[in-house]
Amino acid sequence: DSSHNLFGIKAHGWGGASANVTTSEVIQGVRIKEKADFRSYDSFEHSFNDYVDFLQSNGRYRQALQSTANPERFVGELQRAGYATDPNYAKKISQIAQKLHTYQQVANVEVPRAKVRA
Repeated sequence: DSSHNLFGIKAHGWGGASANVTTSEVIQGVRIKEKADFRSYDSFEHSFNDYVDFLQSNGRYRQALQSTANPERFVGELQRAGYATDPNYAKKISQIAQKLHTYQQVANVEVPRAKVRA
């Protein structure tokens, strides 16, 4: 079963369904594995909507929300606000976005068709 939790939002203070999974956290510079409750959604759409609500309702993400025009700055501000414990969070998200952009560019290149001789 999928929890449809695309953004890794934990269930602290959450009144809805949750899923208990093993996660990696960086505590005082040390990566540890621990079990934690994460929010669970009925669909990916609900996950997206809750992500937006989560960021907008939490004042510590105000600077990130003011930086949405610049994706790299946005994820950097999320990291500075404590969104993830991984000190490389922003770097990893930016690398994924760059790869997706490259894949999209490659997919949009029209492949020339070979000329068929009759």
